[in-house]
Amino acid sequence: ARKEEWKKNKHKYILIQNSGIPDDETITPCSYALCKLEKGEYLELWYFTNGGLDEVTAKKTVDDDAMVLSTLPDGATAWVSSASTRSARSVVNDEDLSFEDFCQACPRFLLALEEADWPQDRLRMMALFWRNLQVHKYRSAWEPLAQKTLLVYQAEQHRHWHVVAKSPAGPYDISVVNEKVLQETKTRVYWEDHTKKDNARDFKVSIHWHATSSSLAHLCSLVLQMYKYISRLLSKTRCSLPHASCHVLHTNTLHTAS
Repeated sequence: ARKEEWKKNKHKYILIQNSGIPDDETITPCSYALCKLEKGEYLELWYFTNGGLDEVTAKKTVDDDAMVLSTLPDGATAWVSSASTRSARSVVNDEDLSFEDFCQACPRFLLALEEADWPQDRLRMMALFWRNLQVHKYRSAWEPLAQKTLLVYQAEQHRHWHVVAKSPAGPYDISVVNEKVLQETKTRVYWEDHTKKDNARDFKVSIHWHATSSSLAHLCSLVLQMYKYISRLLSKTRCSLPHASCHVLHTNTLHTAS
C-alpha cells in the first residue's frame, strides 16, 4: 500500500535537496504539457514561451487528478485524468510564433524533455535541429518571409517526425536541415503570402466599388427626385400663349384661352 501511495504521490516523498532557494525561478509548464512529453507525444513550443508559462498561473477549476470522460482517437470513451486532456485555450501553432518566441521556447523545451527522461540521442537530435534553424542564413536574411519559412519548416518537420516515429518506418534524424525541402517550403510560404495579399486587395477594391456604386445610385435618385419636382412645378404654371401656338413645346402646361 505504501508503494502505491509513493507511486501515486511521488512528489510528496522526493528527498529535499541540501540547498536554499535558487537564484532563478524554476520553469514549470502546465500539467497537460508535461503529460504529453512523458508520453513522447508532439507538443507545441508555445507552452514554453512566456505566454504559455503564464497559463500555469491561471486559476484551475479542475484538479489534475480528477477523472473526466474523454473520447479516444478510435471513437471509444474512457475515464482519464484531467491533466492528460486539458489543453490551453490560447495555444499558438509553431508556424505562427514569432522568431523571438521560438528561440525563447527551445532551451526550456529541451530541459523539459530531459526531465521527462527522453533518450540522449533524441535530446541531442532536437537540440541540433533547433540550433541549426536558429543559425541558418535565413535567420538574418533581408527577405521578410525568410524567418517565417524557418518557422513553417520547423513546425511541419517536428510534427511529421512524431507521426513517422509511431509508424513501421520508425523515426529518422531531423537535426540536419534539408535544404531542398526548405526551399520548397519557402516557395509555398511566398505563394501563400502573395495569395493572401491579393485577396486582401481584391476585398478592398470590392468594398470601394460597392461604396462608389451606392453613391452613384444615391445621386441618380436625387436627380430623379429633382426632375419630378420640377415637372410638378411646370404642371402648375400657366402659359401666356394660346394652346394652338405652343402645344408642341409643352402640352402639359395650362394655357390661356385662344
